[in-house]
Amino acid sequence: MNQKGFTLIELLATIVIIAVLLNIAIPAVTGYLGTSKKRLFVDDAITNQEIVSRDTILEKFKLPVAENEVTIISTSMLGKEKDSFRSSYGFLYAENKSYVAIVNRGTPDEPKYEYYVALQDLGRNALPLTNIEDVEEDIFTKNAKNRMELTIQSFCGTTEGTNRSLYTIKGLEDIQLKDENGYLKNWDTTIYSSEQCGRVS
Repeated sequence: MNQKGFTLIELLATIVIIAVLLNIAIPAVTGYLGTSKKRLFVDDAITNQEIVSRDTILEKFKLPVAENEVTIISTSMLGKEKDSFRSSYGFLYAENKSYVAIVNRGTPDEPKYEYYVALQDLGRNALPLTNIEDVEEDIFTKNAKNRMELTIQSFCGTTEGTNRSLYTIKGLEDIQLKDENGYLKNWDTTIYSSEQCGRVS
């Protein structure tokens, strides 16, 4: 009975074919994983806004009344599972830089709430404070080289909500009101966060 094995040329041809396939497959898989991580990061920001929207209906947080009021809620206040505080890149979210902001663009009698989200992990992957309607992958910054690229303001409050008067909030400059003399009105801000906020960032 004749048993025929692979010749050296056949083995070399097989190895070359496998190498070519790997050369094509590895960049494609790497690119797919990178896109998936970015998408999951952005999805986290959207999910945070949805949870805050639900929690405000349940009156867990105070909604802004006047036009120059803002409510800022840290992601640590959203009652998510512990694993949810880690980004798709494997880093913990920075609590003082990951939050949802609510602004009333209407009146006290007829409020019109707009939601803004900011998200940053300890690996400096970030989504700057952005209107939820404008959140997309293009505004995501991966592993920013310096802090200025992130442009995410740090906020810490208390579980009951801390009131602060803020001159500016990065990301809300375009909607900040002015008084009759043309001067910017301070934001009347209520900030909700855990007592641990800002200790690791």
